[in-house]
Amino acid sequence: MTEVSQEQLYGMVLDMEQHFRNLSDALGDIKREVKVINGQLAAAERDLSNVCVILSRHDKRLDRIERYLDLNSTADRPQPHHDA
Repeated sequence: MTEVSQEQLYGMVLDMEQHFRNLSDALGDIKREVKVINGQLAAAERDLSNVCVILSRHDKRLDRIERYLDLNSTADRPQPHHDA
């Protein structure tokens, strides 16, 4: 078995320390990207909610228009005469 000198161990520790620093930096970048994605997701959720509110308003308005048209078409039809 080969012996490892103190200098070699120290060099390995320094290399490991550099790798850990790089990993820590990469993890920080990933955390920032996740925060950005969360912000974009929240904005998309708000936009979708706004679209749903608008669609609901349009749906109610269409219902009112349909009722109005049904009432007018019923009023325009001649009423049948019932002879008893």
